[in-house]
Amino acid sequence: MPSNSKNLAELLNTDTTIAVTDVADGSITTAKLADNAVTDAKSTITVSPNAVSDQANTSTGAFDIPSGTTAQRPTSGISSGYTRYNTTEDWVEVYNGSEWQVIGDQNSNAKAEYLIVAGGGAGASAGGGAGGMITNYPTASPLQKLQLQKSSVYTCTVGAGGAGQVYNNVSNNGSASAITGASVGKSTVGGGGGGQFQGGSDLNGHDGGSGGGGGWNGSSTASVGGAGTAGQGSAGGGANNPAAYVVPGGGGKGAVGGGVTASVSGHGGAGAQNNIDGANHYYAGGGGGGGQGAGKTSGNGGIGGGGGGGHYNTGPSGTGGGSAKNSGVNGTTTTSTGGSVQAGGHGGANTGGGGGGDGQTVNLPGNGGSGIVIVRLPTSQYASTSGGSVTTSGTETIITFTSSGTFTTAS
Repeated sequence: MPSNSKNLAELLNTDTTIAVTDVADGSITTAKLADNAVTDAKSTITVSPNAVSDQANTSTGAFDIPSGTTAQRPTSGISSGYTRYNTTEDWVEVYNGSEWQVIGDQNSNAKAEYLIVAGGGAGASAGGGAGGMITNYPTASPLQKLQLQKSSVYTCTVGAGGAGQVYNNVSNNGSASAITGASVGKSTVGGGGGGQFQGGSDLNGHDGGSGGGGGWNGSSTASVGGAGTAGQGSAGGGANNPAAYVVPGGGGKGAVGGGVTASVSGHGGAGAQNNIDGANHYYAGGGGGGGQGAGKTSGNGGIGGGGGGGHYNTGPSGTGGGSAKNSGVNGTTTTSTGGSVQAGGHGGANTGGGGGGDGQTVNLPGNGGSGIVIVRLPTSQYASTSGGSVTTSGTETIITFTSSGTFTTAS
């Protein structure tokens, strides 16, 4: 036996440290090893990076990488650059330090852009908050697009706006909108209802996609606007220095609801503009705060469908927010205390706008506007829809859902 070789029994049955020079090239073949005779129980095998990544690989074959379903994605012990094959999505994905993303433009899946707006919150005394709004339009990157499986049905749920109620009732939030289906779950939170006049436990605005404005409980009592949902909307306005019979506006996607001055109620927070369907509308404007009494002015609805604040007695009511698919409704001035007059303006239909407040809320505040879902994808990747309207722009199909429905991707 050559001097630089070791007996096989020594190699398998001792803890002897083996240097590279101890084993001659080609001296051990698989024929000389019994099945399961070599394990790694007593050694650690280290492969230097340059032995793998910095030398030419002339193989024309393939190598295996870890694979598993979406549910089996590792959540600990991973860092940026970890790579795996997703058997649910049928793609290779990489971890970027915070989430798993598909690598490159893998054409086995449809890729969509979307706009999702939830139903707006109802007004009360104050304005209602807009429904939550999320979108990935416009984006040129395949990694940013919604990854849809082929030959699959996706459900688009359009949330209703919250219904306005007369004084001394808890205000209503709007309902969620969503896109759901194979490996997809995108949703928005309904807008928060406005705070009440002398509202007690319902004085403050409700949390939501955007928060409802705070109510009024006497000139010495501050109110707080409801919180918005991160990435979906803004907080409702609050009244840290409340004045008599004026109240804040609800939050919008683009801005916090307005606060009050001595004589003017808060305006609804501005919505946000989106051109996914080519119309470049604003969506998700907050509702204007209502007002009461001579010398007081109600708040306007936020741009993007917010309802105008109503007014009790002789002051001016607010105007509805425009530049929307459907403008918010103007508020109404009334001297009626019968509880049946529609004083607060409704949020615009299919804008997610917040409802306008009624001021004293002896009549009806505005309903929140219903939501909307719009999906845009290559026509070659689209098959059919149920419940949505379909238009095209160049090589892309645009599906607009003003009520709930489904669409199917191509095979």
